[in-house]
Parts: sequence; structure tokens; C-alpha cells
Amino acid sequence: MLATQQLRLSARIVALGLGAGVGLSVRLWYATDRLYPHTPLFAGTAIPSTVELTLLVAVLLSLAVVVVHRHRPALWIGITLTATAALVIFDQSRLQPWTYPSAVRNSDETWTPSGRREGATQEHSIKGNRAV
Repeated sequence: MLATQQLRLSARIVALGLGAGVGLSVRLWYATDRLYPHTPLFAGTAIPSTVELTLLVAVLLSLAVVVVHRHRPALWIGITLTATAALVIFDQSRLQPWTYPSAVRNSDETWTPSGRREGATQEHSIKGNRAV
């Protein structure tokens, strides 16, 4: 039980870090007056700025829910990962050195149901989140 609580606490800390990173670089994630063009991962995948804003709001709100809410963090982390991946696909310059590790560390809570974790796996996840 203690390891699960530590894992959820570390997921909250990683979510705070990802939210702070997005908040500090908000012009990278949404700006209509950028000095350089969007660089989509695949040609022809440009999106309107309203969709971009919707995805950014989804990322920030789901991160806030991960930090504040205690139940079903995997759902909200999944929403965060999906919206972040979409934003990166539409502009690969958003894949900053802090974006990838934060997303990967939080994905552990999403893809591994907490009820089926073994003690060693929980400890590995906690150590990995501390490294981020």
C-alpha cells in the first residue's frame, strides 16, 4: 500500500513538472504570433489554432486533475499523454528534452493497473519517477 501511495505521489510530482514546463513555454505550445513556422511530424498535418488550443487546455486540465484528484489517475494521465502526443505530431518542436521523460514516467501509472503491480515493479517505478 505504501509503495502505491509513493507511486501516485511521484506521478503527481511529475505531472506538476510537466505542467510547469508547459506553463513556462506556453508560446511554444500555443501562439498565433510565432517567429518560426510549425513543423508537423508528417506533411499535411497542420491543424487550426482552435484545435491546438483545445488540445493544450486538455493537457493542462488533465494534469491538474492528476495532481488534485485521488481516484482514477490512469484515465487522466492517458488523456494527458494522448493530447501531448497529438500536439507533438502537429509540431515536433514541442518535443523538448523535458517533455519525453515526463510523459514516459507518467505512462507507467496508465499502462500498469495498480492492483496487479508486484513489489519489485512498484519500487522500480518509484525510482524511475524520482530520476525524472
